Amino acid sequence: MSMKRRMVFILLFIMIFCVSCSKDNAPDTDYSYTDNYIYANLNSTFYRFNVENGTASPLCPDPLCEHNDESCPFFGMEGDPVFTGQYVYYLAGASDFGEAIRLCRFDLRSGKYENLYEPAAGTLSEMNVYGNNVYLNQNRLTENGSVEFLLMKYDLKNKKATALTEKAQSVPQYFLSTENGRIYWYTSGGEHYSTDMEYKNRIDGDTGYADRLSSGNYAYIVEPTGEIKGVPGSKLPAFRLRRKDKTTGDTITVIAEMCSFPTIYNNCILYFKFQDSVPFIGCMYDEYSGERVAVTDKNGGKLYICDSDGKNERLLCDIGDSGCAFTNATGVTGKSGSGDYIGIELSTYYQDGEYIKLGESALLLVNIKTGEYKIVRTD
Repeated sequence: MSMKRRMVFILLFIMIFCVSCSKDNAPDTDYSYTDNYIYANLNSTFYRFNVENGTASPLCPDPLCEHNDESCPFFGMEGDPVFTGQYVYYLAGASDFGEAIRLCRFDLRSGKYENLYEPAAGTLSEMNVYGNNVYLNQNRLTENGSVEFLLMKYDLKNKKATALTEKAQSVPQYFLSTENGRIYWYTSGGEHYSTDMEYKNRIDGDTGYADRLSSGNYAYIVEPTGEIKGVPGSKLPAFRLRRKDKTTGDTITVIAEMCSFPTIYNNCILYFKFQDSVPFIGCMYDEYSGERVAVTDKNGGKLYICDSDGKNERLLCDIGDSGCAFTNATGVTGKSGSGDYIGIELSTYYQDGEYIKLGESALLLVNIKTGEYKIVRTD
């Protein structure tokens, strides 16, 4: 090989090597990624909902998949998925007890599925993602039949899972949020605490607030008022919503009374109010008592929205004549590219003779700026 050809070869090698290195070191997650869809785990299938035309399609890329057994990469999803850039992280692969056994990642842009972590024994639960780490609980059965929990961290760069707790815990630990270099946690036993990013220097009683109940410099606190209110046959517990300034600690009441757990989204608050009357849907047959039971939409079919300080309250949408009913929460499902649409699960009913029966869930796609909405069924 001539010297000239050898130099060309070396230069090509260096160029290829540098390009491959730059790709390996480049950030894997595109945090600016958006699309025009909302994603929801509905009726045991993970769907992609188009906010423009109100259609739904399974996220599983196999057109022949029935989405009802282990052959489907989204089978047995547990808890809420977490969206980070173009990725959706979730727990799936139901065990014999119906609990998840795999930590998975799906690339919304490329359609690539990855099985990131599957423990040799036990199940997984309570997953959250921050930066290059996934936090989750690994659950295992003890000799006496009880369940114990190891808090795990899965490093997305090194593809490695490590235990953060030296000993198994009697209750699961939940990752809430991060702020000023600390992670805030709470347990199913109601305890709050924080640690540094290495899960050291624990401070008991240090309270953090989940993203769902946070907006900018404010955290929101839901308090029961102790009252049960509503029209006869549609009684519900009452709540108030308070807002805390994270810097000063000052707390004010932004909504004095509501009948649901609220959602904080795009500097707005979504919630249900007590209504003077509620839509009657029909009667169900109670197999245990043999009686007719009246079914109503206890939330009145009306979804309300206000600014983050509780002002400018307005009716966002009314589905009272749709034949569907709101459930007990206003949970925001998935994400959308514009950020204006949210998804809320609805109950549906169908007529069976003189009675109605509960059907498959539907999804309400509603624009929080205009109130325009679509109800999308998957059956």
